[in-house]
Amino acid sequence: MDVTTESPDFGSPGMPATELLAYNIAHSVNAIFTVLLNVLLLRILQRQRTISDVSRLIHSVMTVLDLCMGLCWNTWSILWYTANDAENCRLAVYIFLFPHRFLAFCILATMCVISIDKYVFITRPLRYPLLVTPNRVAVVLAALFTASFLLCITHLPLPSWSRVTDIIIANCINQFGSLSEWENLFKSLFLVVPISITIVVATFSNFRLLHVARQQSRAIAALKPGGLAPRRSSSRGVTTVILLTLPFYICWVPWIVFLTLQDLSGQLAALDFMGAATSLIRPVIYMATTREARDILAAQIRKKTGQLHDRQ
Repeated sequence: MDVTTESPDFGSPGMPATELLAYNIAHSVNAIFTVLLNVLLLRILQRQRTISDVSRLIHSVMTVLDLCMGLCWNTWSILWYTANDAENCRLAVYIFLFPHRFLAFCILATMCVISIDKYVFITRPLRYPLLVTPNRVAVVLAALFTASFLLCITHLPLPSWSRVTDIIIANCINQFGSLSEWENLFKSLFLVVPISITIVVATFSNFRLLHVARQQSRAIAALKPGGLAPRRSSSRGVTTVILLTLPFYICWVPWIVFLTLQDLSGQLAALDFMGAATSLIRPVIYMATTREARDILAAQIRKKTGQLHDRQ
């Protein structure tokens, strides 16, 4: 493997010990809370009564993917910044590269399914039960996951595709392999295109939801004396849209800039943590924007608190 030594900002050898410890602690805490929040969300999804079977299925799949992705990404990040020799870097890349890419593609695909499901529910409310069924959604998810596997197959640690893993191993040990123009383009587009498509689909769906909610609010207001639309529901709709879209932008838009311009290598550790944090943020968003989920969580907290008082 032909590599040339470059900036020490990319990996761990040039990172001070205190900064390395801080990143490792941050990723460890991130992983712990990712597990706790996603397990909690799985329990809440099973107890929800107002959610449809389709929504329960999609969000349960997304929660399991987030749980796996959070463990994979944070563990790999800890090993990435800690490993300082070729053998440890090679082992970490061989173990985590394919699962990381595969889970990322599955999560992006599932987010698109959630957004499309929401869009169909909003625009075709009467036909929705006939168009969208759990079996159809399961088939669509299986097809998307199969496509994700085929797209990521070049990241398996096999001799036929050693070029991909060799470049990432070189990055891990603070060296950069010389990429051709086409290889660099493929490397950037491989993640930029799926992330961009997901952002567009999610944004369109969320703002379509807000538009329909405002139309319904105006229709209700027209039937009331004075014709004033309730500001509270409109404000709540705006807040929901912001909560659903803004965190994804914060976590993934910097990665698009980095992969496109290759101009943020000194900030890779921060970008890495922001990307890993998506698995932690999504359960919080769901519980913050779903009233029944908040009620179930509050009931569980009151129950546990009562049990503690009884023991005392």
